[in-house]
Amino acid sequence: MVSRLPRFIHAEYFDIEIVESRCTIIVRQKWRFEWFNIASVRWINSEKQNYKAKLLSIIEGMYTGVYLEVTGNSGLALRNKGKRWDIEFNIEEVPHSEH
Repeated sequence: MVSRLPRFIHAEYFDIEIVESRCTIIVRQKWRFEWFNIASVRWINSEKQNYKAKLLSIIEGMYTGVYLEVTGNSGLALRNKGKRWDIEFNIEEVPHSEH
C-alpha cells in the first residue's frame, strides 16, 4: 500500500521530510548566514563547518531521547503502530529564501 502522505511538507518556518523506512522525521530549516566576524573578516570554510556542526549539536541535544509515535487509521499509522520515530534536524545554508 502506498502512503498518500507527501514525503516533503513545507511550512513557513521549516520543511519536514518523512522517511518511513527509517521511522525518522527530518526537520529542515533554511538559514542564510552572513559570514563575517567582528572585524568584518570573512570566515574560512573550516570555521563555517565547525560553527554549523556546533549549532546542530546544540539543537539536536535538546531533542535527545525525544520520540514520536504515530496514531490513527491512516496507512502510515497502521504500518507503524507501536514504533518510535526519531527526530532529526538539518540546517541548510541558502543564499536567499530562508525560513
